[in-house]
Amino acid sequence: MRLCFVGKFPPIQGGVSRINFWDAHALSGLGHEVHVVTNAPEVEEPYRIDERFYAGQPGDDPRGRPGLTVHAPSGRRLHHIPYATPYVSRLAGLTAYVASETACDLIYGFYLEPYGVAAHLASRWTGIPYGLRHAGSDVGRLGRDRDLGITYTAIAQDADFWLDISVAMRRGWRLRGVNPDDFHTIGRYSLPTDYFRPDATPMRLAELGRFDPAAPTIGMYGKLGEVKGTFDLLAAFAKARGAAGRGNLVLVSSGPVTELERFRAMAGELGVEPLILPFMPHWKVPSFLAACDAVAFLERDFPIDIHRPTVPREILACGRCLIVSEEVADYQSYAHLLDDGVNHLRADPHDTEALAALIEPILRDPARAREIGRNGYEQISRQIENWPEYVNELGRTFEDIQHATRERRTIMSVAEMQAAFARLSVDDAFRHWFELAPEAALSRYGLTDQERESLSSVNHKMLALFAETLKDKRRSKVLSFFPLSMGVGEELVRRYFDRFYDLRPVEPGAGVPELAGGFGRYLIQCLAAEPAAAPYASDLARYEHTLNELMFEPLPGEDLLADPPRSDTPLALAPGVRCLTFGYDITVPAAQIEEGTIPADVPQVRTHLVLRAVPRLTHPEAFKVDESTAMLLSLCTGDNTLEQIKKLVAERLGASGPVDAPVEAALARFHASGLVTS
Repeated sequence: MRLCFVGKFPPIQGGVSRINFWDAHALSGLGHEVHVVTNAPEVEEPYRIDERFYAGQPGDDPRGRPGLTVHAPSGRRLHHIPYATPYVSRLAGLTAYVASETACDLIYGFYLEPYGVAAHLASRWTGIPYGLRHAGSDVGRLGRDRDLGITYTAIAQDADFWLDISVAMRRGWRLRGVNPDDFHTIGRYSLPTDYFRPDATPMRLAELGRFDPAAPTIGMYGKLGEVKGTFDLLAAFAKARGAAGRGNLVLVSSGPVTELERFRAMAGELGVEPLILPFMPHWKVPSFLAACDAVAFLERDFPIDIHRPTVPREILACGRCLIVSEEVADYQSYAHLLDDGVNHLRADPHDTEALAALIEPILRDPARAREIGRNGYEQISRQIENWPEYVNELGRTFEDIQHATRERRTIMSVAEMQAAFARLSVDDAFRHWFELAPEAALSRYGLTDQERESLSSVNHKMLALFAETLKDKRRSKVLSFFPLSMGVGEELVRRYFDRFYDLRPVEPGAGVPELAGGFGRYLIQCLAAEPAAAPYASDLARYEHTLNELMFEPLPGEDLLADPPRSDTPLALAPGVRCLTFGYDITVPAAQIEEGTIPADVPQVRTHLVLRAVPRLTHPEAFKVDESTAMLLSLCTGDNTLEQIKKLVAERLGASGPVDAPVEAALARFHASGLVTS
């Protein structure tokens, strides 16, 4: 496969550049031909990787390996009025040229601005499918602008595929009109462990500046700034070194000139001489980490909520003691593995005294920090990093994308002929009619004689095979939404899907979530009247169907390119919340099925469940509530005011005394917990 990546790449510093670099390196290692189009050589000085500065230091550059070619615009500096550089136009033209000349199968833009826009334009000009991936600042900062939001929405809807999108991001983009079938998730990301490993050769820091090889070393790398915790670390290190009497502070960092000057001035006032190094190539980072006893990552109060840097994982993978802010530690997917004081050190960067007290023992006894670093590697990194598996899945994902885009372009078009062919591909009854009476079947379409003749000459056996393949794929995807129902009646569920598919021909462009939603409603009804089904099967299907609905329902604040919506509808269930009543305690068989056991007998007991989608989590949560809570939630329809709800509660309970206080208190709790909006 030939791929054209458009995005950040060395010598640009940053997390997006790192992921793009290692993904390109991984795919070329699988034998794919990867062409990277980047304007990295034009990056401003503060954010430029200085390769020459680190020449001779440990770390092999993988860019020279076969299969990976980097393309950059010519070195000419071009400007126009208003004074600006035509980044997007040059990137789009270069991408179109490279993709066409090398016969690329896919164009992939990582970062919406300017690379996603350039990928969109190049795809339009060349006809080559394109896909996107975004980072935090795309949607958390730039996308909030009205005009840019319009641009990003347009390229988002037009993209052939999206790569590695979380559930919350899927909900947000779906709200913006993106087809959920376009999303592809690689699964669990991994660092390149052939580089990031505990036995990486340490960097010779003494060759790069003022450094005491005999003293313990605290490191930090990344952009410099207040929200990065850089100034917090400097203040805490000064206190800790004053108490311990020794220590190196080494920063691989840069930023705006004013921030650098401020940092140097603060260091001078505190009597600290940190070694400040320029940004280094991605393949040199492991050797820097290996030269440190502990490395800090102290982001706090970060303005972009979806920002998810991989720096803590890099530190853990190299077996170094991770000093991490509470804010960052709490949102890690491996947060359950973090054990403060055992495999990492957790800090509140706002509390300089506490941070200094945490650093001081490291400067006094670096062996303890090394032990914590080893524990971090053994207890966390070894469990979450699997580079070979990630590389293989990355390759499979791009192969699936290539196949899916080809298939979609075969069956999707606004042209009448393609519309007729699309229906032939997904509608068994129409296809049989076409086989018996092609002229009558095609009479509903405005076809030319040549188009009618072309369709009439279609090989019926090949068309049937193609249609059956599409049906098999849709069956597999839809049934993956119903593992619990499949666990108690796989044969029945499959039979009902085939019947559903025959009764309701699928629209060629319909997404899998819509198809799964329609099938879920159909399955609930069928199982309720099916004598061969378990008595609780219909309830189980309704439970599962509701969970599926919540997975794709956008939550407040998940409209990625606009300010979070504000609801002025009083006393309604919050978006992403459902309150259902079942005839069985459905949580019991659900848990047993997930453990691989088919329930033998499920007692019939009236049960109330609240199902709620949780931001940034894949699956909604479910918890039981009592009868009175369920009744109160059922009245929060958006039509009833607080006074009306209190009156209805009193009528239903037949209360002789006042119910105002307990109802108001309960609704206040529901509101505080996010179950009810007001």
